[in-house]
Amino acid sequence: MDISRYQSSWIELNRINIDNRLFQFRRDITPESVAELGRSLARDGQKLPVIVWQRGSGLQLICGFRRVVAAKSLGWEKALAIVIPEQDISEEEALRLNFIENIERKTLNNLDIMFACKKLSEQCHRS
Repeated sequence: MDISRYQSSWIELNRINIDNRLFQFRRDITPESVAELGRSLARDGQKLPVIVWQRGSGLQLICGFRRVVAAKSLGWEKALAIVIPEQDISEEEALRLNFIENIERKTLNNLDIMFACKKLSEQCHRS
């Protein structure tokens, strides 16, 4: 999916659903890794937008779980986000988008990659 046609904007963090972890591949999220990212955000600001899926009246987080948690821990009220309308993306495309975003940034370890492949395979077999 090409997300370049979508503009990023500042949205309220409390609108983003982080309880549903459907698009969460990373298995090694620790309080330490979130704190480290929080220090980076506090020092340098948010450089990359998170990606959310407008589903009904809610926003489902696709990419950027640690960024959202770290921003919340800093007391931020808003985060830079790309909002993809519900009709513009399928669940399978959202899973692939998360995987590609993390692979391109080289932030998944081998276990995360295996877990992501398993989720993608399961989703493909359901379609």
